Amino acid sequence: MGDLLVTVVRAQHSQGNEREADDYAMQFMSRRKYDRKACVTALEKLVKLSGGADANWISTHPSPKERADRMRKQLA
Repeated sequence: MGDLLVTVVRAQHSQGNEREADDYAMQFMSRRKYDRKACVTALEKLVKLSGGADANWISTHPSPKERADRMRKQLA
């Protein structure tokens, strides 16, 4: 049980880091006057390449679909 808890905590921490990196990417694109939608479309391409497979709750990365959806909201 302890190993499972450690795995879940590490996965959630890593997912938080991934979201932070996504936020940084969006800010970077804005500062450089690049189209931020490119971040979203890149992740959407990953979704298509993966066949739409979604990450599970102990995954170290949020699913590309979840990431694209979250970044799309930042475009508004």
